[in-house]
Amino acid sequence: MHHGVTKNPVRGLSRHKKIRDKLRSTHNPKNVPFLKQKEDVAKVYRALPAPVNIAFALSALAGLRPGEALALQWDDVDLDSNEIHIQRQVRHGRVGVPKSGKDRHVPILPSLRAVLTAWQKKNRGEELVVPALRYPGKRGRARGRFLNWRTVRDALSDALKTCGLKNMTFYVAGRHTFASQWVLAGNSIYRLKEIMGHSSVDVTARYAYLTNQLTDAELARADIRLAS
Repeated sequence: MHHGVTKNPVRGLSRHKKIRDKLRSTHNPKNVPFLKQKEDVAKVYRALPAPVNIAFALSALAGLRPGEALALQWDDVDLDSNEIHIQRQVRHGRVGVPKSGKDRHVPILPSLRAVLTAWQKKNRGEELVVPALRYPGKRGRARGRFLNWRTVRDALSDALKTCGLKNMTFYVAGRHTFASQWVLAGNSIYRLKEIMGHSSVDVTARYAYLTNQLTDAELARADIRLAS
């Protein structure tokens, strides 16, 4: 049973632009670090304990918000169609709709598919993709319905330190890294908007500055030869 709100109350302010502008996030990707090397994403994943590593993979490889990753159910994951249906998030222990106020579908990249396939085999019978930790010696009793956020935060901090990387939040190391790497790969901003669940492409366009860092090979793919 869901105890959160069924719709995003901010969306009701669509006719009051000045109010919505004040409530809109001031997050600017230009001022936020991210895992710039793909190898570092893999290192952090390997350094994290289960099931925190699965939550990280969902964020860094599919752009899920932290609360969306922790609330994700196996029924929402279609490994055959390579698609995840995002329709809930957990915040302060309570389940509600995603921040955007509506559900969305995100693609499962091959590397994430491999991780989820192996993880599902180890966790048959679990409802949540990222289950809560269980008390030792108490017949597998779970420590709450969802994985404790402090556990996630502390595990990531330790993993980043182990990998010799700058400390950053789970959101930055995961979702922000996904969006940044997506743009660096020369992929569509408009497709990224749908994956991230942004309310407007203007929000996603904040990542466009990264296109200035595209490699020569990536730029060549956009070139059109005119002279014979």
